[in-house]
Amino acid sequence: MSKHCFEGAHLETEKGLPISKAEHRLLRSELPAIGFAFLKKSLITDFVIPTRGETTRRMRIEKIQKAADGSKGIRCIRCFKMHPLKGRRGKHVRMEDEKCVKPRKALAFILTMIDELDARIPFYSKKRRLYRGVYEGVEMTISLDRAWGIGKFSGHYMEIETIQALDSTEEEVARVIELIDQLAQVLLGEKRKAKISYRKMLMKTWADGEVRKNKLPKEKGKKLRKARGIYRKLLKKVAKAK
Repeated sequence: MSKHCFEGAHLETEKGLPISKAEHRLLRSELPAIGFAFLKKSLITDFVIPTRGETTRRMRIEKIQKAADGSKGIRCIRCFKMHPLKGRRGKHVRMEDEKCVKPRKALAFILTMIDELDARIPFYSKKRRLYRGVYEGVEMTISLDRAWGIGKFSGHYMEIETIQALDSTEEEVARVIELIDQLAQVLLGEKRKAKISYRKMLMKTWADGEVRKNKLPKEKGKKLRKARGIYRKLLKKVAKAK
């Protein structure tokens, strides 16, 4: 596994589902048994830049603790995201443009954003176990996460995703979403409502002020209100995700 990000623009179709701690533990042994090979175990922190536009900017700092190819160490991944499709299906499809960058560039980017916003950059962390396999002819990855730093949303999740070409048709995307739903039901034994994205969880947590519960140093009121204000405006766009 020489690559730790899909560099360049692509479509990422995924669904995330809340799972229990017991399910998280059970899936770790079940996934290899059905052909999903372990790829890596990582500690990930995502810094998500507040924006009023449609594009999300994120800097991911990943510490690879164990990998099937024997690699370890820090990987920094800069990512731009947007949703090219509208409607219910569109919320599960993202156009992403990722690039692996050196740690010094990642730090410079985060510091520049802090300076521009004059506020702390919202972030959260997760421990992730990543698996890859093929289901009904489609290559998919499955992530088993334990996420924290997102207030009441902190907990265990499973994400199933696949990478598609930018010129994929809506019919091709729809088929993949159906297969993801089928696989999720096979793994969990029931149909379960998808979670909202980690970004939206972070937005809601930050805007509600729950970030203070993470025992972060106190900010000057003006600076914190400025960052929260940007997130509150974005909340209107995700109200239907409740």
